[in-house]
Amino acid sequence: MVRIRRGIGSVVTWRRAQMVLLSPQGRAVAENAEVTFTRADRVRDVIHEAEQRAVDRLRDDLSSGRCAERSRDRVALDAAELGLRLLVA
Repeated sequence: MVRIRRGIGSVVTWRRAQMVLLSPQGRAVAENAEVTFTRADRVRDVIHEAEQRAVDRLRDDLSSGRCAERSRDRVALDAAELGLRLLVA
C-alpha cells in the first residue's frame, strides 16, 4: 500500500470518510473494507458511529429550534429543488 498525502488531514480521517461515503452506494461491507484497507467489523463500527452522530445532531437541532431557524426560508416555499429530488409541501 502506498500512502499518498494530499494536503492536511490524517489518513485515518480520510478512510473513515471513504467508508461512510461508499456505504450508501450499495457496496457490500466486505467490498468497502477491501477498498479502505480495513476489516469488515471496523467498517460496520464506523458507519454505525456516523449514523448515531447524525441522529443525535438532528435530535439536538430539532429540540433546540436550530433546524427551524436555519430552514426558515425553505419552509416558506411551496416547492424546492434540493438536488435530485423535488420536495413539495
